[in-house]
Amino acid sequence: MEEVLPYIEQHMIHIKTAYPKFRNKTKWLQDKHNSTFIQWLRFKFKVNLMRKTIMAYQKT
Repeated sequence: MEEVLPYIEQHMIHIKTAYPKFRNKTKWLQDKHNSTFIQWLRFKFKVNLMRKTIMAYQKT
């Protein structure tokens, strides 16, 4: 669980930034997090992998 915690925190910041009028609605934020976290995490890993691939390709 410790490995995932920074990503959970980043995702919550993302949600609060994307939906500022819901910043103080704890239940809404938790529901949104629960319904979107896995998709967001997959996207984040894909982007990071693409960046690493591009950087490795540019070095050759």
